[in-house]
Amino acid sequence: MAEHYYTIKDIEEMTGIPATAIRFYDKRGLLVFVKRSPNGMRIFTDRDVEKIRLIQLLRNLDMPVNVISRYIGLVQQGDASRPERRRMIASHIAELEDHLRALQEAVEAAKCVEAALADKDAALPPKNFGLPKKLEHFLSRK
Repeated sequence: MAEHYYTIKDIEEMTGIPATAIRFYDKRGLLVFVKRSPNGMRIFTDRDVEKIRLIQLLRNLDMPVNVISRYIGLVQQGDASRPERRRMIASHIAELEDHLRALQEAVEAAKCVEAALADKDAALPPKNFGLPKKLEHFLSRK
């Protein structure tokens, strides 16, 4: 099967990823695998398209660019790096779960404040805005 070659405009049309994002990825060193023509234009292959989609997926999962850069470097090493890539994804999942727990606590705290403000007869909100002890850390500066 013949290899296909694409321009950045082709990639944008194929993936929906804006050319500006692709250029950003290139400037941040994420597209080390992309070849250039003699006049400096990026030349993408089918495999490059899949790697760009992977980069976009990882960005959409809120993975930091520097971590994605390391991940892509491991992808370039082939299957031998699969265990390390799995560890990286597992670590990112743990970070997302920590962030989710923090957001769930913030929602719970906001609901306590909302409930405290719902009492129209109270001149002042209750002590600590009705926050339970486990959420009082929201009262101090981070």
